[in-house]
Amino acid sequence: MLALNALELRPGITIEDLADILSVTIEGVALRALSGPPEEREQLRLTLRKAVLAVLVSSVNPGDGLCLDEVLWQLMAVP
Repeated sequence: MLALNALELRPGITIEDLADILSVTIEGVALRALSGPPEEREQLRLTLRKAVLAVLVSSVNPGDGLCLDEVLWQLMAVP
């Protein structure tokens, strides 16, 4: 997906890191779904979708070349 769309990951994030983050996120939601009531599963599916999108958006370099720590510091900077 990344190569097909000419996207790069932020500095310090490897494709292995991204795969691990997505795997543990999906596993955590799956365990929660299995241990909780069936009526919560649709909400968990939507939450998982948001989590995966958030990870992907934060991991892709939009061209600023900043690592995740630098992005966080930039977000917390007082104007």
